Amino acid sequence: SVNGGIKHILSIEAKSFLQMGKVVDHLHSCVETILVVTASDPYLVVTDCLELLDSHRMLDIPQLKYSTDELPYHNAYLRLTNTKIPFYASTNYEKVDLPIMLDVGGNVGWFSFLSVAHGVEVYVFELCKSSVLNGWSLSSNPEDNQVHPCLKGVGDIHGIQEDMFRINLRNPGSFSFLEEAAQQSKAQTMEGGKLQLVTLNALVGGQNWLANDEGSTATVIAILKVDVEGLKLKVLLGAKKLLRSHKVRYIFMEWKKTLVSQDWDDMCSILLDSGYELYKTGMWMGPSDVVMAKYADETELAEYMGDLSAKSKVLGHQ
Repeated sequence: SVNGGIKHILSIEAKSFLQMGKVVDHLHSCVETILVVTASDPYLVVTDCLELLDSHRMLDIPQLKYSTDELPYHNAYLRLTNTKIPFYASTNYEKVDLPIMLDVGGNVGWFSFLSVAHGVEVYVFELCKSSVLNGWSLSSNPEDNQVHPCLKGVGDIHGIQEDMFRINLRNPGSFSFLEEAAQQSKAQTMEGGKLQLVTLNALVGGQNWLANDEGSTATVIAILKVDVEGLKLKVLLGAKKLLRSHKVRYIFMEWKKTLVSQDWDDMCSILLDSGYELYKTGMWMGPSDVVMAKYADETELAEYMGDLSAKSKVLGHQ
């Protein structure tokens, strides 16, 4: 633990934040943040989804055709509401008692809106328009502007553009920028050509979240959730400054055996060097098992996490 005894958590296979309420409720009771939303960076302008919401409805989403009793994709979507209110960022120059969540790979917005329900300000990044159409159209308090969507990818170089590939027709959120994805037999090049990538360092820099002015209350990023298709290392590389600032208290990540060994070591090295420790692991239902051992070496930590990932695959959990 670092920074005054605050526990930093890395959770594996965090598919459902069953315990998030306790985490956020605690943070909500003891922190204040200063939110300064700026549009000075053209790459980080929050997306206005009004046109998308007006022109699409749930049954128009092609992925729903694959829904079955065993794979009920239609249940994974939050249905469209009749609201005409677009998503846009609020500008707050006063202190507010809302911690922040960064949802990298937001998909239909399940984790984002669960966080909002616990009083969190959410910044969510997602590239899949079908996910945005269904999930982000629902906000418990749209007039409060607690959800700030950005239709962009997150990587290690701010402002570049990359080709995006769809790697699994049956998974609405299975998109990747990795060149390896293009080599898969079922991979499809997405329409629209190149898509924009940003970094988390640029986001927090533009929001002035890393500043600690005298007399001000430090911004608290309660949760950083990362669930992207093989791009976790790039996300972490583009967030080094943020991670080393100790502003992020909890990290939730999905970890799969398919990653190459060097990527594992590099990711673990970034996390350990930034002061984080492995705290809980779990299957698709979320983190449940406390990790008693301490891993100070990235290779040992990567091997341990790889063994867990392989075991979960044998048991039928992805």
